[in-house]
Amino acid sequence: MRRGPGSRTLCGSLRLTVFGLAVLMGWTSSPLPLAAQEPDSVRITGYVLDAETGDPLAGAVLALSGSRARHVTDDAGQVQFRARRGDYLLIVQRGGYETLQGDFEVIKEGDFYLSLSPEELDDPGAAGRIVGRISDETTGDGIEGALVSILGRGDAVTDGNGRFEFSDLLPGLAEVRVEMLGYAERADPVTIHSGRTTALQIKMAVDAIALAPIEVEVRSRFLELRGVYDRMDRGVSSRLLTRQEIEANPSVLLSEHLDAIAGVQVQHQGLRRVLTSRGNCEMGIWVDGIQWNPDIEGSVNIDQLPPEWIEIAEIYTGTSALPAEYARSGHCGAMLVWTRQGANSGN
Repeated sequence: MRRGPGSRTLCGSLRLTVFGLAVLMGWTSSPLPLAAQEPDSVRITGYVLDAETGDPLAGAVLALSGSRARHVTDDAGQVQFRARRGDYLLIVQRGGYETLQGDFEVIKEGDFYLSLSPEELDDPGAAGRIVGRISDETTGDGIEGALVSILGRGDAVTDGNGRFEFSDLLPGLAEVRVEMLGYAERADPVTIHSGRTTALQIKMAVDAIALAPIEVEVRSRFLELRGVYDRMDRGVSSRLLTRQEIEANPSVLLSEHLDAIAGVQVQHQGLRRVLTSRGNCEMGIWVDGIQWNPDIEGSVNIDQLPPEWIEIAEIYTGTSALPAEYARSGHCGAMLVWTRQGANSGN
């Protein structure tokens, strides 16, 4: 594959200009909405490569924020699309490779190169799984009875909440098609990851032009094995503190993030902060499945846990829904904290 002068390969987090296309793969800037961008569009050509061998990667799926289209690389690892000038969030996925995500700035017509790093997999051929929910674009209600098809891999019908599931799927690129009487049919490319669950949020509309892009989440194997996603999908916890909520709040103290959650109180004991439920009853704290034992003063100071470490926290203000393995926290309930390090461990 020939590269022009000044072109470089993107891998990780860096800023560069490639053939007049400025590209930033970072983690802090928010993409501008399409309405705030210039109305004209330019042609963009991208190449996706294996970070170790430099070989082109076919079947990589590229998604830009604000666009319902998904773009798939050909046998030469090439993809072409048009985009308005402005800032976007770019997500690139391919089976067997780590997901690449970052900020993407379009200035004018040009080319860019991206490198994907192979995932470290115990069994690269292990089956994947897809779970999802089909909902009405306008009301947000789940759509019952929608037919969900994965070409060559079977069909499923959504339940009363609009949910569906496919198991034992071969890793690789797949097309997910959704049909429902009274709605515009839609089909979207999705990457099936080896030994992982991919969660989809798909919205349906009467007019195909109004369709929003599907939301794709490749779930953490660590959290899935510990039942976190199952409990989230069933809504069994009293409250959740998510990564998105933490990032939206500039506070560096966990206690200040928890202050806004109904049903729990943060008790001030000097410089210490203790989490309690009704009746000032101190709740148990678990971190990645391990109980955080009280210190010498007989309590747990929640502000010793930095918010930036947390991927998600499940909060149970009683014991009726608390999983049995955490019941020894006592009758006051518990907060199950799952760290970003644990979520990314893959074990």
